[in-house]
Amino acid sequence: MLFITNKIMPKVIGCLILLSLADKSVKAVDHYPLFNTSYVPKSDNSKGYNDIVFFKDRFIAVGTDGRIDCISKSGDRIPVDSSCKYNLNCAFSNEETRIVAGDHGTILFSSNGRSFYRAESGTKKNIHRITFKNGLLIAGADSGTILTSKDGKSWNKLSTSIKGNIVSVSTNNSFLFGVTDMGEILKSSDGLHWDI
Repeated sequence: MLFITNKIMPKVIGCLILLSLADKSVKAVDHYPLFNTSYVPKSDNSKGYNDIVFFKDRFIAVGTDGRIDCISKSGDRIPVDSSCKYNLNCAFSNEETRIVAGDHGTILFSSNGRSFYRAESGTKKNIHRITFKNGLLIAGADSGTILTSKDGKSWNKLSTSIKGNIVSVSTNNSFLFGVTDMGEILKSSDGLHWDI
C-alpha cells in the first residue's frame, strides 16, 4: 500500500491543487512544470554552445549568436562581450593566444581570454575547426576553404580542389588531417600543401 501511495499521492495532490485554482491563476502556473522543483525559466543562458577549450584556470565556451563565456572550474559562468552576432563554432587555445571562429568568416583572437578582437580572415565562409602545428594555425571552413595564420590576427586563404565543407581538422606529431561533409579526407605534413 505504501508503494501505491508514494506513486499516486503526488499526482492526486497536484490535481487537487489545479482544481482548486481559479482560471486566472492557472495561467501564471502554465510555464512551470508541476512537481519539477529544478525548473528555471529560460534566459539568455538558453543560447547553445558549440565548443569549449581549457585556458589557464578556466574554460572558454563558444556558441550561438557570438556567445563567449568564461567558465570557472566550479562552473561559474562569466559572459564575455564579443560584439559578434554570428554563431561561433570552434575555440582554440595555446600558450600564446586564444582563437574563436565561426559563421561568416568570423575569427576573434585574445591574449588573455577575456577581451577578444576581430581578425581579418579573408573569407565569408563558415569556419568549423581550428588546429595548430609547427607554429601555424590552420582553420577548416565551408567550400573546401583552408585558412592559415602564424599569429591568429591575419589569415591567408589557401586554394584547394576540395569540394565539401571542411568540418574538422586535427593534428599529431607527423601529419594534419581534415574531413569534409562529402567524405573527403585531407592530409598535409605542413598545413600549406594538402592531398585529398
